[in-house]
Amino acid sequence: MESEKHSDSGYSVEQLLAEIKKMRCRIQELESRESENQQVSESLRRQHHLLQTLIDLLPHRIYVKDTESRFILVNKETALSMGEENPESLIGKCDFDFLPADLAAHLFQDEQMVIRTGRPLLNQRWDNPLENRWFLTNKMPLHNEAGEIIGLVGINSNISELNQTILKLKRSEETANAILNASPDIALLVDRNGICLACNLNYLRTIKKSYDQVIGADIFSYLPPSVVEGRRKMLDRALQLGLPVIFEDRLDTDYYIHSVYPICASDLEAQQNSNVSGESFKCTRAHWERDQVSAIGRSKQTSAKEEIQRVAIFSKCITQEREAQRLQKKADQRLLAFAQALPDLSVVFDLDGRVIDVYSQPEHQWFIDRLAQGNRSLHTIFDSEIADLILENLRQTVQNGHSRQMEFPLGLDNKRHWFQGRTWTIPGEEEAAPLIVWICRDITEHKELEAELMHISESVTRQMGRDLHDTLGQNLTALLWSARLLVDQLHQKQISDVESADKVLVQIQSAIDEMRRLSRGLNPAELDERGLFVALKNLVQNCDRFSEIDCSLQAPETLQDLPSTVSIALFRLAQEAVNNAIKHSRAQKIEVKLVLEEKRLHLIVTDNGTGFDPESPDAGGMGLRTMQHRIRFVGGNLQILSQPGKGTEIHAQVPLPIC
Repeated sequence: MESEKHSDSGYSVEQLLAEIKKMRCRIQELESRESENQQVSESLRRQHHLLQTLIDLLPHRIYVKDTESRFILVNKETALSMGEENPESLIGKCDFDFLPADLAAHLFQDEQMVIRTGRPLLNQRWDNPLENRWFLTNKMPLHNEAGEIIGLVGINSNISELNQTILKLKRSEETANAILNASPDIALLVDRNGICLACNLNYLRTIKKSYDQVIGADIFSYLPPSVVEGRRKMLDRALQLGLPVIFEDRLDTDYYIHSVYPICASDLEAQQNSNVSGESFKCTRAHWERDQVSAIGRSKQTSAKEEIQRVAIFSKCITQEREAQRLQKKADQRLLAFAQALPDLSVVFDLDGRVIDVYSQPEHQWFIDRLAQGNRSLHTIFDSEIADLILENLRQTVQNGHSRQMEFPLGLDNKRHWFQGRTWTIPGEEEAAPLIVWICRDITEHKELEAELMHISESVTRQMGRDLHDTLGQNLTALLWSARLLVDQLHQKQISDVESADKVLVQIQSAIDEMRRLSRGLNPAELDERGLFVALKNLVQNCDRFSEIDCSLQAPETLQDLPSTVSIALFRLAQEAVNNAIKHSRAQKIEVKLVLEEKRLHLIVTDNGTGFDPESPDAGGMGLRTMQHRIRFVGGNLQILSQPGKGTEIHAQVPLPIC
């Protein structure tokens, strides 16, 4: 029965078993293929993950689109530019979903052009108005295995910094050109053979050529052979050494200084590869001087002759400088000859009293010897008091802008010498401090002659005083006695005009008193016998007695022994000051003060009279000049302080001890 059923269906058992076996093989084959597909799928997943990771690490915006400009792959940078954190958020979408319509339409048009024509869009620069950035775009068509276009691949690179760098480079180059063109120097850039590659306007003006005529031409073709030989030699030397070369030459009547700076290939490569920060390649002297050290080191390691591609040349006309130097040298020679011809010692000081320069004669060797022993300062040449005095004169000269004069004693060769110093200011250049010229003259012989004249003058004055007393005084006294006898006889005879005779007696007595006052003034015997204090006391008492002015004295009664020259000088000054106050000032009060300090003696005479202007041309009378002369003679100084309507002060000071 069963065999019949199988025969009715048309299949035998063997056939069924064979079919089942085939089905099992097919199932095994399908299972094997499914495993391979899983492996391929896993491999593709890993490759996709690797690709996604790789493009996410790149700083560029990378994306893949289909033929409808829909995103099928984007990196994280692209997603962020669209305002999304996850790149998967962009898959299946297009630019219209994220960007303004006009911008999205512009990008869509470019992409469809690439897909339609198959031509890539390379290195297109565009400004993204949403981000205010510049981008460089590259879009390539994406093909399948059959060569059909199935989409495109795009890369947007942010070139904002590069664009800013280019702009800075352009501005820097424009600035460099402006500087070079504004420079009075000649600037050239040439190759190894002297062919001009670039130049500034001053070079064109100098050779009277146009820019087109110069560029590409030999720079030596415009020069005479005698000049060409020297300049080409210096160019070859710079090429050989690989170091800057500086030299001078002459063209026609003008002098030039040239600086030749070789430019090595490594320098150009470094310029091109470096980050530009507002400073491009400039053919400036400062640039190459800065790199000179590195050039020296490089020349020891490489062949400069093979490296050097270009040479920068700077030329400056120094004719005026040469002429100025010639004139300055001539002026310096004249000044030196003048200074050496002077019998005086001439010294240039700074404000601190340091010696800058010295012009001396053989008799000034003492100064040179002292200068060599110290640090060229005043205090190593002179003792402290004289050094301070000279330094104060130097500073007062600069402060007031007027020449000053001083006198000081100095012991040389066991003898006291007197010197006179005068100062002038040398203004400093720009912000430099001024200098002071100090001319010192030995006035010892002049002082000795002056002392002799003062002694003679004092002797004559005292002799006149004695003559007044001994001759005129005796005659007036005899006349007084004769007149008294005559008056007595007139009284006895009771003559009516006897009163007139009495007046004559009074006048004769007044003349005798005035003669005695003059005699004591001309010959103050108490000055020699009892000292300066007593002489000043008698002077004040005579002022009270013979005038209606209140005259007083303030002075120590005991004074150290003073040299007669000092006592006489101070007494005569006080005498002149008191007499001037009596005759001219209309004063009601006169004060005479004698003040003794540690190293100086001060005599001060003041009055409350009408006063005067010491700077007035009419103020320098003989009396004031005599005062100045007497005090200067004993090494002191005199100040006259007065104003119209405010009285007068005569202040003299002399150093102690006095030798």
